[in-house]
Amino acid sequence: MFFDQIAFALLFCALATSLWQTAPLRLKLGLAATSITMASLGHTLNPGAIPALLTGALILVAKHASHPPQRHVRSLILIAAAIWALCAGLHLWQGFSPLRWMEHFGRNSQPLQWNYDKALGGLLLLLCLPDRPHQEKQNWRWLGFLLIGSSGLLLVTMLLGLASFDLRWPEDMTL
Repeated sequence: MFFDQIAFALLFCALATSLWQTAPLRLKLGLAATSITMASLGHTLNPGAIPALLTGALILVAKHASHPPQRHVRSLILIAAAIWALCAGLHLWQGFSPLRWMEHFGRNSQPLQWNYDKALGGLLLLLCLPDRPHQEKQNWRWLGFLLIGSSGLLLVTMLLGLASFDLRWPEDMTL
């Protein structure tokens, strides 16, 4: 269980680092590789995940092997990464086990779990996105759009009766 928690923490760090455009590729890939190593030492990955991991590694090698790849090659790489992430999101890849976080969560007391394959698919997509030229001045308007959009989505779901506030603090929430 200890290795699994470290694997998820490292994967979340890799995701956060991948959002930072100026972070070195070595750091992003190093965090991801260390996370995969810890996940295989724990119970998150088993040998059935090797084909999925090799396929993802081949996509990354194709993206970063020749700099910069031609336009149609970049498109094919991004399509391959999107298909890989879609398969991960639908749990079509074998060998990944979710990490149970809380056994009884929410209104219906369903288990809350983190899925390693979904987060790994997101990381692969982030690593395969085309590089943007570095700008001297960062444009922070996207943060405002993100806050307005997420607040609007929350408001619409509450108005439709799909969500409601239930202020409780479950036992395992401190984790």
